[in-house]
Amino acid sequence: MKIKSYYSHTVEDAMAAARHEMRQDAMLVNSRKATLEVRHLGEYVVFAGIATAVAPAEAPLKLPNERGESIPRGRRRDAIGRIER
Repeated sequence: MKIKSYYSHTVEDAMAAARHEMRQDAMLVNSRKATLEVRHLGEYVVFAGIATAVAPAEAPLKLPNERGESIPRGRRRDAIGRIER
């Protein structure tokens, strides 16, 4: 997904600009009032996004445990998470 921010006086104006730039497929991701430091750019900051094609993974990633390492058969972790020898 490609996400871009727009500053405008209304959310509708920002979405119109996003649809003009990113095609009609642009969708509203988030909007909020702009902070005082950037209010001169617009009253609202709007985040718009468009889905991009992603190549499928060749094989799903399988992690044997939460750390991503395998524990040899017959061994276990000690109290602080190290593999016992």
